[in-house]
Amino acid sequence: MASPDDDDDDDDYNHDHDHDDANNDDNNKDLEIEIERMWVLKTTTVLVVIGALGTIKKDMESYINKIPGNINIHELQKITLLSTTHLLRRALSIK
Repeated sequence: MASPDDDDDDDDYNHDHDHDDANNDDNNKDLEIEIERMWVLKTTTVLVVIGALGTIKKDMESYINKIPGNINIHELQKITLLSTTHLLRRALSIK
């Protein structure tokens, strides 16, 4: 059963991974430049990171809204969780 303190885990996740965004900016910029050169298109990098158990950042929706099309965060979480389940079953040889 979830307790009110469970929300604090999300705060820890956001705090612990904020520095990752800054470290990956250089790598993302390199990828953006490479894609622009290959496809002769203007690109923008939108970071969408979902944890193996479907954990997302609190401001994920603002990033998702930058992507054209109909993106459903809950569907992305479901896909991620099912993929994690598949990998764990294969790794543990559970059928």
